[in-house]
Amino acid sequence: MSNPPAALEGFTIIGGNANGDSFDGRRGGGMYSENGSPTVTNCTFTGNQGIFGGGMCNYKSYPLLVNCMFTINTADHGGGMRNMSESSPLITNCIFTGNHAFSRGGGISNQGECNPTVTNCKIISKAKGLQEIKPGQITFCVMARSDTNEPNRLISSAVGLAVPKDREHYGYISEHHSCGETARKAGDYAEDLAATMLATTLGISFDPDEAWDSRKQVYKASKYIFKSTNICQSAEGDKYGKWTTVIAAVVMLF
Repeated sequence: MSNPPAALEGFTIIGGNANGDSFDGRRGGGMYSENGSPTVTNCTFTGNQGIFGGGMCNYKSYPLLVNCMFTINTADHGGGMRNMSESSPLITNCIFTGNHAFSRGGGISNQGECNPTVTNCKIISKAKGLQEIKPGQITFCVMARSDTNEPNRLISSAVGLAVPKDREHYGYISEHHSCGETARKAGDYAEDLAATMLATTLGISFDPDEAWDSRKQVYKASKYIFKSTNICQSAEGDKYGKWTTVIAAVVMLF
């Protein structure tokens, strides 16, 4: 698919195979979009395979996908979807499940300054999330990491999350790592960073010099931000100088 914009609705694309000899022939087992902006609605991509993008591959494209399902697709890169060369798909109310990549990105793989926007995602608990992943699995994540071999040095790693009330709008995830900060301080900083970025895009008025606890109440009172939170891990360096590492992460499942 390419320009002019195409529309695809209500189809099931099954058993496609992009295993050709040419580079283009290896892209998108189910669908390949180059320099296009197709709208794909209520479609299912299942049982497709390719080298780049089992279900779909986008090259310099900006597709809109709504209420679609990508399931049991396989590829070397991007089992469900592969985005290449500044492709920025808008993905809303879609499900990625049971896809597999032999190299990178079982659900979605991005290469070359791609910026996909995924909306209407669900936040699940750590316990439930661990049930959904397997040892050695490659996932998308935002991770904060800090380490030290200085005895008794305090290190912290934190991720912050801000979720808008309008599920059609994207939220923000931040990461922060530091030395000499308590877990509470590092966690609050990461949460503040995510919430403030979201508040800025939503046009919420606030005083940047105000303390985080006060601004947090302003953000909540605006009725635009549904939730903000943080996850933090801190530790003191081993007293004998062995390396100590702390990690905090948000893991994305498709």
